[in-house]
Amino acid sequence: MFLPPVSHSSQLFYTLQTGSFTEVSAAHKQFNSIVSELSSKQLDHLRIEKIGRFYCVRLGKFESYSAAKKFHNSIETWNSKSIIIDAYIRDQRIIKVYKASLPSGKDPFEEKPHSSAAAEKINSAVTEMTEDKTETEISTLSHERKGDKYVAAESFLLAVEEYRQAINQGINHPNLYRKLSSILYKTGFVDEAIVEMEKAVSLLPCADILRLELGVLYFATDRLEKAKEQFSVALKNNPGLTRSYYYLGEIFLSTGDYDMAWLCVNLARRYGYRGQYIIQKLSILSKEPDIDPWIVNKEDLYIRQILVNNYKKAENIVDRISGGELFEDIAFKESLGPNANVGGFMGEFEFSDMHPELASELLEREVLSDPIIVETEQGFHIIQRIAPFDLDYWEKLLTDSDRLKK
Repeated sequence: MFLPPVSHSSQLFYTLQTGSFTEVSAAHKQFNSIVSELSSKQLDHLRIEKIGRFYCVRLGKFESYSAAKKFHNSIETWNSKSIIIDAYIRDQRIIKVYKASLPSGKDPFEEKPHSSAAAEKINSAVTEMTEDKTETEISTLSHERKGDKYVAAESFLLAVEEYRQAINQGINHPNLYRKLSSILYKTGFVDEAIVEMEKAVSLLPCADILRLELGVLYFATDRLEKAKEQFSVALKNNPGLTRSYYYLGEIFLSTGDYDMAWLCVNLARRYGYRGQYIIQKLSILSKEPDIDPWIVNKEDLYIRQILVNNYKKAENIVDRISGGELFEDIAFKESLGPNANVGGFMGEFEFSDMHPELASELLEREVLSDPIIVETEQGFHIIQRIAPFDLDYWEKLLTDSDRLKK
């Protein structure tokens, strides 16, 4: 077990990360959405930080995990994908900030600085709308709960009716569209299921799990290019989604791109996939290419974690991962951390973002080597190093490999 000492001089704070994007425009879009949706009191330390090649939208600055968790719970219905992380807040990385509490926060992408007065006006209007809809929201929640009960009783068509009633009366939440999509698919209305899942993704475009599920729906209806796009975006947001690699392998197999199919399936295997059927099919059709797909920067770390409350359980989970259980499945079901709903993925970190001894320990390890266990005041963190997803880079690797063979 790795136990970092508490003598590190730099100050770590707890903060919420609501999204991580490769395009700055997407980060600005989420930033502006947060300003519109939350009250001015909730917007303290709302910022966009440039970390590595990602633009991260972060909110809040807390000295204790409990304070961060309390705030996280207060906004979770608005953004169920936000996660609590501990990080250094460095002025030089901030490209946009809501308030002047961080003095160097500037927005080089707008002609004028963000207007607090304008934000207050927007927040006031949102508050008035919310108050006017209180009774309606109670009614719509009743419909959603009835739908959940019908699903539990396997009365799926009645569940569809209740979910639609909730939507018609004003609930505009991605999870409701997701539930409706799932039931429509089960009852044979596949095209309608796709429409509802598309709505869910449009409301929360950074949600990798929603994109994975939309990709599966596209794959099931032979819309392979659309499926490929969704799986790719999901993996850019969260490169630890084993099933997305598998489905990409199936897509490349279907389109005759056997080298890429091999690469994606092998990535799925490295992440824990144990199936053999697709490998048997590929073995008949082509020879496995000999390339190393990992994109590893010596100063950047992609990590995921599972948080539990005792060391014995942490050891047991490490053994289960070594035995073939998927890291993300265990995180979904058993992690106490707020990032459990994204399979434990924490994001990309520079060396300076982490305690130096922990960062050094992880950098010395191979990608997807056995996780390490770290004890903090929150509990026992099972941390594993993973690697980014980049189809363009892999296609270039394969092209260069083919050129060398000729």
